[in-house]
Amino acid sequence: MALRVMKTFIQTVGSALKDAGELLVAISQLKLTKDSYKPWIECIGSFLLAMGCPKFFEALPLQLLEHDLTSLSYAQDSRSYLIPLVEQQLQEPGKGQGDLAFYVQYFLPMIMALDQ
Repeated sequence: MALRVMKTFIQTVGSALKDAGELLVAISQLKLTKDSYKPWIECIGSFLLAMGCPKFFEALPLQLLEHDLTSLSYAQDSRSYLIPLVEQQLQEPGKGQGDLAFYVQYFLPMIMALDQ
């Protein structure tokens, strides 16, 4: 319930928050149960929409290359769970298309490094 309230709060006033990045990091570090994953990821997605990609990934950068791909905790450690949120934002009309240049600059080096 608290994550749904936070999601609504971020959707309403998130772009005006000065410390949204700190709040995002705190929420990303919550220990979850299986039942709370969906509200948690939706809450984090609301930060992406409110903050925009540059500020969001400055506060919560992907770390795809910094962790062992075979680790059982890779998704959490590398924050690869954020990738579907990026896809959703790009598909949302009028929201993510302006960040396309950022995506290319941010993700292309990671993709190239992973391809090697």
